[in-house]
Amino acid sequence: MNLSKKIGVILAITILMTMLLVQPPVVYADKETVQEKVLTALRDVAGIDVNKYTINVTSYSASPTPGYEERYRGEEDIRITFEAKESQMSVIAEYLNKHLSYMYISVINGSPSDVHYVNKLSDDPFIATQQVLSRLKEFTGNSVIGDMQKISESVKNIDDLNGKTIGDIKCKVYRDTSMAYPGEEKHPVNSVYFMYSFNGAESPKSIGIHFNPDGSFAGFHDTWDSYAVGSENVKVSKEQVIAIAREHAVVAAESVPLEFPSDRPVIAEMSMEVRIKDDFMLYPFWFVEVPIVYSADLSMYGWQLGVWADTGEIIFSHPVGGYGVIPDTNKPVAPSQDNDKLLIAGIITTVAIVSLIAAVLVFKKR
Repeated sequence: MNLSKKIGVILAITILMTMLLVQPPVVYADKETVQEKVLTALRDVAGIDVNKYTINVTSYSASPTPGYEERYRGEEDIRITFEAKESQMSVIAEYLNKHLSYMYISVINGSPSDVHYVNKLSDDPFIATQQVLSRLKEFTGNSVIGDMQKISESVKNIDDLNGKTIGDIKCKVYRDTSMAYPGEEKHPVNSVYFMYSFNGAESPKSIGIHFNPDGSFAGFHDTWDSYAVGSENVKVSKEQVIAIAREHAVVAAESVPLEFPSDRPVIAEMSMEVRIKDDFMLYPFWFVEVPIVYSADLSMYGWQLGVWADTGEIIFSHPVGGYGVIPDTNKPVAPSQDNDKLLIAGIITTVAIVSLIAAVLVFKKR
């Protein structure tokens, strides 16, 4: 699933989470405890010699961001700067329920090669992935990392690692496609995810290793223990959700001609997502995009549908594309004729506005 479609899926779920999320009990540590955990991770996982730096905690928070109180789970966020003559770094991390859920390193003065190391990771993302897994297993004590190591040891390069599975663990290699390169193999690797997978479905229950464009280690995230599987029961088939999407598109179009072109593929992908009332329990979720040709507005190119696969509950159903219209409020509008068409434009506008917010949340939490 490409980024724009993935944002669409997570967007609808994120909006509902913001409104309805039930919080688990909050378990705090303290600034000194979190700081020491980060320093240990820098030494033992990133291999950085923290003793060569002047260390300063520039921010620490154990309270919700204003406006996002309903999303707060008890995260402790910390930012630490490391200063030396040769290099300066900024490290941001999150600590949740006695667990370091992510840590990212930014070199803000000098280059990654100027950083002081005690046990430097390889600049080859494939080798570094194997090294980080070994160090994370020791750092976290999480035995599931052993299966992730088996995946990485079963292949010879980073491209063979992509899509490899063992049991219910699937590996995904993400490349930075924001820069123009002649071939995919030229795009730098920015992340390697080892995620819980059900029948190939992706999920946020994962451990990820992140890299800078030059291949150097940028950080990791570990949300494996933050999520549990609520259900793997699929009652709605791929064919059924595609049929539902087409039916909704036809109803919205009313009497205006609508076509389903065969020269563009139907996208129907299942992922494991959070159900609002169950907090961090994962359930199978269908995302569908059916291509359409809508004669009244040719800029609309598809209809998207989101359905919980285990219950059949529809979470969102809307078109994609279009530029939107502004209705003439001086003219009465017959509900049965024009409101559905105006609804299309309204939904498109709303999705476009909040997609930026969703993109930020995806980067931080997944």
